[in-house]
Amino acid sequence: MRRRVLAVTLTLATLIGALPVAGSLWIAWENARRVETDLLIRATREMLTRSERLQEDATRALAAMAAVPVGDACTPAGLARLRTAAFASRGVREVGVVEEGRVVCTGAGRLDSPMPLPLPDMSVGDMRIWYDRLPPGLDDSARAASRTTVIARGPYAVFLDTEQIYDLVLAEPRVVLSMVALGTGQVLGVRTRPERAILSDMVDRFRNQTEPEAIRLGDRLVVAAIARDGTAMALASEPVSVVIETWREQALLMGLPGLASGGLIFWLIVTLVRRGDTMGARIRRGLARGEFRVVYQPIVRLADGACLGGEALVRWQQRDGSMISPDRFIPVAEAEGLIERLTDEIIEHVFADLGKFLAARPSVWIAINLSASDVESDRVRGRLDRLRKTHGVAAAQIVLEATERTLIDARRAQSSMRSFRDAGYRLTIDDFGTGYSSLAYLATLPVDGLKLDKTFVDGIGSGSAADDVMGHILSLAATLGLDVAAEGVEHQAQADYLIARGVTYGQGWLYARAMDGNAFCGYVDGHLPAAPLANRRRA
Repeated sequence: MRRRVLAVTLTLATLIGALPVAGSLWIAWENARRVETDLLIRATREMLTRSERLQEDATRALAAMAAVPVGDACTPAGLARLRTAAFASRGVREVGVVEEGRVVCTGAGRLDSPMPLPLPDMSVGDMRIWYDRLPPGLDDSARAASRTTVIARGPYAVFLDTEQIYDLVLAEPRVVLSMVALGTGQVLGVRTRPERAILSDMVDRFRNQTEPEAIRLGDRLVVAAIARDGTAMALASEPVSVVIETWREQALLMGLPGLASGGLIFWLIVTLVRRGDTMGARIRRGLARGEFRVVYQPIVRLADGACLGGEALVRWQQRDGSMISPDRFIPVAEAEGLIERLTDEIIEHVFADLGKFLAARPSVWIAINLSASDVESDRVRGRLDRLRKTHGVAAAQIVLEATERTLIDARRAQSSMRSFRDAGYRLTIDDFGTGYSSLAYLATLPVDGLKLDKTFVDGIGSGSAADDVMGHILSLAATLGLDVAAEGVEHQAQADYLIARGVTYGQGWLYARAMDGNAFCGYVDGHLPAAPLANRRRA
């Protein structure tokens, strides 16, 4: 069954891991298409802008010649006026005079052979228009590369330099540019002439559009834009292979991160499956299955080694016998809102393991650690009160430990702590010296004692600044009448150092490791003081 589940999971992990790769390739395609579409849109808009500019040039030139009598147009003075009109307009190549359907002279002079003009391709009001024509007066080599549009009004005609419309600097040389008359489908001009069937299909497809858009026609990507007056359409197209080439470039840039992301997702899924689940889910299952247990580490009086109590420590043993360190699961339990359930579980274990033992030995106490949410709520006190009364344990036999930072950060810490003390419970600050409070702040906390962090004990005899800090802490604790305990005592030299400085209690491997409830009860009975201490606070 597990193999089957694993196989299904691996298949799903592979599919999910492939999503970033497929997604990055799709994004690369869309980006490539957008890049090429934007290129074509810019080209069509620029063509329309240039076409409108040419029309304005033609209108100005014809307006300038309207005041010249046609009889004087081919005289030296008239020719000068023709040249001036042409030079004044950038897009006008020549201005000529039309008589009986033939161009008889231009600014360059009277033509030896008048240039016949056929029926116009289009008439707009009093203007006649011929598209894709050759200007007069050119030799054969120049005529082949100098197509032009002719616009005539009355006896005058202008030859427009329509090559300006298509003379665009484009990064892609395979782009086809053209202008088409919407009314007739007449090709007004081209750069790299497309097939007539393609042009006709383009006109039919784009005739009613309002904004430039791209479509695929055959093996080409095509964009069209319509002139503001609705008479002409600018078309730009390129082979789809250009888009594919751009996509390949984009895919190389975006595909590798997608591949890395997919691989990472695959690895994470497989890793999580192998581990069973997330830590938070495992904690929930562990609580439901009763996998958490409590062990107890004795706390002794340093002066004579007598055991007066201990600290309850949670342990998580997996079904396979392996242990998970509290450093791993406690932060997760706090982050995912499971710490209160875990604290409740610990309290239940403490009274199940030690309830009768504590009731029979009123001088022995046990310390239980609280989180910030535990300190802030009334839940813990209610549970403790109920269990104490059930087992006949005094409130003074329960020492509640909270870290320095927990007490500072808890919004209701002060009032909650006082309510615990008013009920008879003892309060101590755990891991003191690693938080963010000043020593002066210690005097404001309603506590009975403090426990020095293990880092101070480890640094004993090193001559570090920690020695000075510990001295100040001990001095203030003595002034406030607080008992002090030290954790992590592993060597006799450390114990001697602490005794010399007035530290009352200690816990660590020098005395005993954490043990189960039965072993703890036996240890306490074997190390009880000869006579109980009077009027002492428990750290």
